[in-house]
Amino acid sequence: MERPSCSIKVLPSDQWIDAAAAAVEINPTNAPATQALRLSMPDTVIEPAHLALLTSKYWGSGGVRLTVGFMDGPAADLRARILSHMNAWGSYSNVQFLETATDPQVRINRAADGYWSYLGTDVLHIAADQPTMNLQGFSMATADSEFYRVIRHETGHTLGFPHEHTRDDIVNRIDRAKALEYFERTQGWSEAQVIAQVLTPMDNSALIATAKADPVSIMCYWLPASIMKDSVAVDGGTDIDPLDQQFAGQVYPRGNPFPQWLELDDNPATVDIVASGGNLYQLHNSGRIWIYTGTPHTGWMELDNNPATAQIAADGGNLYQRHQDGRIWIYTGTPHTGWLELDNNPATVGIVAAGGNLYQLHNSGRIWIYTGTPHTGWLELDNNPLTVEIAADGGALYQRHDNGNIWIYTGTPHTGWLQVDGNSQTVDIIAGSGHLYQRHSSGRIWIYTG
Repeated sequence: MERPSCSIKVLPSDQWIDAAAAAVEINPTNAPATQALRLSMPDTVIEPAHLALLTSKYWGSGGVRLTVGFMDGPAADLRARILSHMNAWGSYSNVQFLETATDPQVRINRAADGYWSYLGTDVLHIAADQPTMNLQGFSMATADSEFYRVIRHETGHTLGFPHEHTRDDIVNRIDRAKALEYFERTQGWSEAQVIAQVLTPMDNSALIATAKADPVSIMCYWLPASIMKDSVAVDGGTDIDPLDQQFAGQVYPRGNPFPQWLELDDNPATVDIVASGGNLYQLHNSGRIWIYTGTPHTGWMELDNNPATAQIAADGGNLYQRHQDGRIWIYTGTPHTGWLELDNNPATVGIVAAGGNLYQLHNSGRIWIYTGTPHTGWLELDNNPLTVEIAADGGALYQRHDNGNIWIYTGTPHTGWLQVDGNSQTVDIIAGSGHLYQRHSSGRIWIYTG
């Protein structure tokens, strides 16, 4: 399957000396990458590449903080979606992109000019009224896979990562004659362009690079088997892969960019946390439940160790757990043995606790409130098969239907429900601190003001 190519934009030759000087000023370890001179053709294209980092474009080990602006006025939802994919690199490295309307350093356009970006520190040398990245035709209707493949790739260029089809271990596999014919036919390139962009290995002395090219890196584009000597295609990447993550973290180490956060634990088994009544609890994927006792990492006391536990909830001084078979328990104060069973209904799929009340939701949509007697002391508040989620805060109880309708309980079982919204995009509700929030499938978050 052929995929649209991307181009690395190169500064005009009369700016190379100034750009090199600026790169050294930004990061003293930089040196002009003379090998980049071969990229002087304006029609430069990308067919594969991995994370080789041109030292003359490197932002420095202190990390990357760049502002981003949009030149053609896309809607807020599209701007947010693009920015979220750019910031995906920040999950693995000290990288952050922030939107601004005032003098942005990275300027994005969506003109009919293909996919391209300038490389690393070169973006600072582009006129303020000109884009530094182009994402032709991107809209909210663009396939999600293209947001991963294209935007994360182009952002890699902005971070200084070029294409790696010029690494020896890929170039040496390419059949010269077949490549000339293929790129002339499919891209309209001249022989000189194919030689410069595909068949000339980049001097590794000009690079900080991974030991070998990664054929499934996000920075590596697809090459067909038909032009490879071994008849094995270069798959190319569709997302930031583990080697990309590792390399980005090495060249832009995260350190602790937000020192105002104190780490309390670092256990990969943790799948959920709840907090209430001045206490913090965590649940492990093994069913183990812990309470934080005040010392980071070591100050956790185990309260239970039941592999059937699927959910925990807390309210005030009360802690509850729900098992996979629907059993509900309350903690009575003694680790492991101090749990009292409140119900044993296999239909139970969720519990919430708030305002001194405990609620359960059945897979049939039935909602119940606990009235104080284990097993028998449950009062049914509703019985609607459309209900898929409940939330509670203080004395307020809410339910969400699978069609997006949201209702608040007004005090009379079954009939005492008031509809407060009916948006089919709603996929989640949460209540807290006197407020009700909803999240849409598009990522939009709303607060109820009524």
